[in-house]
Amino acid sequence: MTVEISLHRSYDVPAQRIYDAWTDVEQLREWLCPGGLWKGEVRVGAPYQMNMLYEGKTYEHHGRFLRLEPPSLVEFTWIQQEGTYGTETIVRIEITDLGPSCEMTLTHTKLPDQKQADSHRGGWSDFLEILAKHVGSK
Repeated sequence: MTVEISLHRSYDVPAQRIYDAWTDVEQLREWLCPGGLWKGEVRVGAPYQMNMLYEGKTYEHHGRFLRLEPPSLVEFTWIQQEGTYGTETIVRIEITDLGPSCEMTLTHTKLPDQKQADSHRGGWSDFLEILAKHVGSK
């Protein structure tokens, strides 16, 4: 049995701004892995590799992009030796355009157990706060 987490956020920027933050390599380097490493392109089927620095520790991740539908959907696989025990999980970013603002839901599925679901929920919560600052949302 696997576990799923979901986080919902509102941003006072247009949907395209959030979509771009998830799909522009330079922006990903700035907010998702500052001081870390990002290798790869953002296109369907393309692999990526990144090292995230979180709470003083480096976490290596890799995966591939599954779906890109501007400005409303980004979906990719997420594999990490410690956090997913090397198994493939799926991260889905759904963005709802509300004109000058938007709502975003991050759903992370196929997490191996509740311990890792709780850990990922905390990590994603922190990174979504960094994302809000990156895009200039209050």
